[in-house]
Amino acid sequence: MEFAVKNYLLAVLCYTGIVHGVAIEVDENDAVTIQCPLNIQYPTWTGPKGLANPLTEGHNIIEPGFAWVNNTDLKIAKAMLKHDGNYTCSDGNGNSRTVEVEVQFVSAWAEHSAATTENTTFEATCWCHSKPSCKIVPHIVRKGSNITFKPCELTPHVQKQTKCSTVAVMHVSREDNGLEMSCAFEYKNSTVSTSYIKVKVIFPPTIVNITVEQDNFKLTLKCSTDSSNPVSSLTWRRGSRPQASDNNIIRSNYASYIMPAEYGGKNITESIDIEKESIRHEEKAFCCSGQLCDSVALDAYVAQISGARTVTAWVTLLFAGIVFLQV
Repeated sequence: MEFAVKNYLLAVLCYTGIVHGVAIEVDENDAVTIQCPLNIQYPTWTGPKGLANPLTEGHNIIEPGFAWVNNTDLKIAKAMLKHDGNYTCSDGNGNSRTVEVEVQFVSAWAEHSAATTENTTFEATCWCHSKPSCKIVPHIVRKGSNITFKPCELTPHVQKQTKCSTVAVMHVSREDNGLEMSCAFEYKNSTVSTSYIKVKVIFPPTIVNITVEQDNFKLTLKCSTDSSNPVSSLTWRRGSRPQASDNNIIRSNYASYIMPAEYGGKNITESIDIEKESIRHEEKAFCCSGQLCDSVALDAYVAQISGARTVTAWVTLLFAGIVFLQV
């Protein structure tokens, strides 16, 4: 579908037989017809640098993407940036007409880091590349931390194209995880698109905690963390050495239980069973998330059982002695 946003008269110069005519504005990817006012069939057309020169020779069109209209005018089926510039039709007798085609476009996008470690700097950049110039309007969807917006600076390019950017810089903590901001892009007095940016902050847990439940035969140890992003992984170890990493890794037969937690993170809980009969002297169980660990002394629970067994043994012997004396 042919589309010309606006035609306006530039100038008429009656000098050396060259007449400058109409400038045509067309959006990128739209069709446009360039009219030749000369009353001749199959004029010779020339165009911007980078296209075939000339564009036409007699009945033939040299440059792909062009077609004759009424054997005089030229139609561009799909306007691209390379089509931006001046087009001249000539009759071979010194008469010509020049028409400017202005291909207009807008391209807008946002760039930012995928994830940022807490207590570091997060930076997001909104870009707009266009002709004519566009405007970037940044704003915060949810208030969180201080954000500095650097003013958009226009950078001249060939063919009157402009490029500008707005940069948001902020020092992030775990409280900023999930913070949303956006950039609206205004072009030709209307908002053509909006880019949304969500801050993703990486942070570890601050707490690892073991709780113990028991019955007569086994201990069930439950290890939990507070919020982290991404969710932590837990490692169980068992042994009598002081440093957790010096002891043997043990596996849990339970599935991990993960729940949403503060600051858009998640916490994790994992359990493990230990048979009381397998516990050795001064043995401990460790649960670690990275270098953050908690531990529990296993032999303390064995001592409780041993004490109970000793009392039971003495009661049995006493009862046996009484029976023997009665006999």
